[in-house]
Amino acid sequence: DMGRSSLPLPLECVLELREIWGDMGRSSLQAAFWLLECVIERLLPSYFTAQLTGVLADTRTLDALVASHPQLHALPPHLESLGLDLSLVSTQWLMLGFVTALPSETALRVWDLFLSLGVRALFAAALATLRLEMLVDVGGAGGGRL
Repeated sequence: DMGRSSLPLPLECVLELREIWGDMGRSSLQAAFWLLECVIERLLPSYFTAQLTGVLADTRTLDALVASHPQLHALPPHLESLGLDLSLVSTQWLMLGFVTALPSETALRVWDLFLSLGVRALFAAALATLRLEMLVDVGGAGGGRL
């Protein structure tokens, strides 16, 4: 029998949420609280602290992923030439799980992946969003929205 402590953290969190929502005696406010607790304490530890150590580390990780990505490696020098830092948008993307950055339906798909895969899903969404922005910038008339 596999104990919960040996499960990957996102899966453990989803199983716990399933138990909470399965109990019909619980209110939706209580379920929302436990979802928030799971995200803050387990999926994004150290994101919502005074030092923001988790999100700062993950923005640096995203910077490295962008720099090494075959289709995005030109983005960091381009942003630097404009006096911009990717962390200006990526911090919000990561901390809010793309809720304010993408259409609702797309953001919910990102959250589905986030709840099952963890922060890797947010990195994948960030890389995909940046790639789409670059295509708009190159193929559009006037540039991307970043």
